Amino acid sequence: MAKILYALIAGFSLIACSTSTPKDFKAGSFQCDRCKMNIVDMPFKTEAVTVKGKYLHFDSVECLANWMHEHGADIKIAWVTDYFHPTQWIDFTKAFILHSQTLKSPMGAYLSAYATREDLERAKQTFGGEETTLTP
Repeated sequence: MAKILYALIAGFSLIACSTSTPKDFKAGSFQCDRCKMNIVDMPFKTEAVTVKGKYLHFDSVECLANWMHEHGADIKIAWVTDYFHPTQWIDFTKAFILHSQTLKSPMGAYLSAYATREDLERAKQTFGGEETTLTP
């Protein structure tokens, strides 16, 4: 009986500690959970998982950041899309964020995300702008 109990505890511990992963999706298959626009501009898409395991989808870095500001304690993990590589997800806390007036994001805050400092610098050379920091 004790072995079964230990096995159950170990199993639930593994489930509780499992890392969520982003789920890629096609343009137009979701509405933004904050602004309700269809998500179609894929280099700007973002995603988050709540502490209850619900996946949330956003059309832009600014919608994710605003939602996190409003409901931050409910978020377990969030990802942004690498602008240069739209199929690559980046942990929101590790992304490099560019604010450039020549690269309009879906909600008009001119924010884009990059996986590496090198890509951020390339984007700055291409689009202009400055690195910015977003905190939930």
